[in-house]
Amino acid sequence: MDAKNVIEVKMLGGFEIRLNGEPVLKPLQTSRKATAVMEYLILHHGEPVSHKMLIDAIWGGQRASNPDMALRAILHRVRNMIEDEQLTPMRNCVVTSRGCYRWNPGCLCKVDAFTVDEWMQQAARQNDEYLRGKLYAQVLALYTGRLLPNNAGEPWVESVSVRLHAQYRNALLGLVELCKKWGENQRIADLCAHALELDPYEERLYLEWMLALQNMGREDEARLVAERGTEIGCLHRKVEPEHAGSAYRQVRQADSALDEDLRALVRDLPAKTETGAVMCSFDEFCTAYRVARGMQARHGEPLFLALIRITPSRGTGVKRTEDMMKQLGEVVRTALRCSDVAARRFDTQYVILLNGSTVESGAGPLERIKTAFYRLPHHERFLLNYTLYTPESVPATPFAREHQ
Repeated sequence: MDAKNVIEVKMLGGFEIRLNGEPVLKPLQTSRKATAVMEYLILHHGEPVSHKMLIDAIWGGQRASNPDMALRAILHRVRNMIEDEQLTPMRNCVVTSRGCYRWNPGCLCKVDAFTVDEWMQQAARQNDEYLRGKLYAQVLALYTGRLLPNNAGEPWVESVSVRLHAQYRNALLGLVELCKKWGENQRIADLCAHALELDPYEERLYLEWMLALQNMGREDEARLVAERGTEIGCLHRKVEPEHAGSAYRQVRQADSALDEDLRALVRDLPAKTETGAVMCSFDEFCTAYRVARGMQARHGEPLFLALIRITPSRGTGVKRTEDMMKQLGEVVRTALRCSDVAARRFDTQYVILLNGSTVESGAGPLERIKTAFYRLPHHERFLLNYTLYTPESVPATPFAREHQ
């Protein structure tokens, strides 16, 4: 990378683009959608992003008069800003080809979120504990907050944010353990005090801080830390400084057991996602519907409820009808996506929950089911019809909004 044309992107704790250390494209901040488009493309650096994928991610289930036109206007505006500010290294930073957009791999830039991953990978391979500690310290200095906080509730941000925060926490605790080995108690106290500004309810950090202060003979300060932790309710019991060691060992043992339980859970869960819709009982369908409604309220995800029914001709036997319903169930399963859920409700009905965009969902999948059913042998004695319902989105509860 040319040292004179260094593009830096801050995504941790906020979003900012700098060129040679100076903030650029400031007008982006006046439009949340424009900022989100740039954030999304940079977060998927080098990956082709389809027009539909970008529309779904940024506009989601929100009502917009013309999101396609809005997206094109945003990209045109970004290009104009780059020209107006004479940001030559950023020309063609967003490229378009075959209905896809992507952040141009040739437009080199340093992204703090990617740097955290790189440094943690280096730390995992580093045998020298002092060099490993240096990498941990660099990660902690770079991690100034959660990923893209203005869009923290968006699905395309959350999964990456959780992973990066786990990397940050591993760096923090890894450095704390090294500092114990090196006898650097003051550094441990400073690390914990700073980290609790980001995670004020992290019980282990209070205990690490108290033990470090005790090791330095600062009992009164350790007592203040204990009182602070107790006051906000993050300590599982009232801890006096002289008993911090036993509480700490209990927390470590519990954390270790939980880590092992998580590994066992991951081993027990299916390794691969099966193709086709999830077929379940109607009671299980009701539970899935409740969860999907919650996701709709929180993220504005499109949601469709479909009812499919077959009507046998007069004189058709129960056994023949049952056989066709079983075949219809297999058609429903294979015609839908793994994110969809279906259940048999009555003798001649299936109910379906379709999750996703209006482009993929809606009547399209149901027409596929109908066409496939009418290709089955002996279908002539059965009429298949369906109806589609879009549950109205309900606002998230105040509690849910406060914790997003």
